[in-house]
Amino acid sequence: MVRIFFVRHGQASFHAADYDQLSELGAEQSRLLGEWFHDCGWPVHHVVAGGMRRHLQSAEGFFAGYHGAPDWRDRLNRNEGLNELDHRDVFEHWIAKENPEAAARGAKFGDMTPIEFETKWPGAICRWATDEQNVDAYAEPWPIFNKRCVAALHEAAALGKSGENILVFTSAGTISAICRHILGISAEQMVRFMWEMTNGSFSCITHRGGDHYSLSTFNTTAHLDRAGRAELITKK
Repeated sequence: MVRIFFVRHGQASFHAADYDQLSELGAEQSRLLGEWFHDCGWPVHHVVAGGMRRHLQSAEGFFAGYHGAPDWRDRLNRNEGLNELDHRDVFEHWIAKENPEAAARGAKFGDMTPIEFETKWPGAICRWATDEQNVDAYAEPWPIFNKRCVAALHEAAALGKSGENILVFTSAGTISAICRHILGISAEQMVRFMWEMTNGSFSCITHRGGDHYSLSTFNTTAHLDRAGRAELITKK
């Protein structure tokens, strides 16, 4: 059995001009995870990161806390199949359907308040994942996103042999799509998975060969909880 730890990146820079950048808190979340793995005595045999900056920065933070792996960069595999979905494109297609007046005024993803994000985002994701009539309208349609996420799962699993641990740094949408593949859940349930995922958390998937995967743990935050600071628990 191979264990694959899918790590959601640390807190990024929501509403900043460049979202794809860890905040100071995000770097700390990643470092605390590395310390937790070290304290648990869990070896890291293989390292994979998506192609986004926040994925690599999360790996850097992790290994700043995980002592004894100075060669981790030599073992690092980058896989753009683990990249996050295009939030802006998904939201802007949703608002064009649900609120044409706002779309006509030029409303964009970056204009959302935190409350609007919480109330509108689930609907936007569900539409994207189920809108079979307008698949080609999106920059990356759901079937293509889903296919590359599942392919990235198989590619990560292929790196390991029985008894090894694989560490994968990626994003909430990617992890949720992989969970949907393994569990056979609906788009609506996938959105709930995505919405619950904490920055810097990890979900463990076990692999026993072929397409035999099991979700062992989801959204584990024990490394953040033990620090005893509520501000470490963030969702975006």
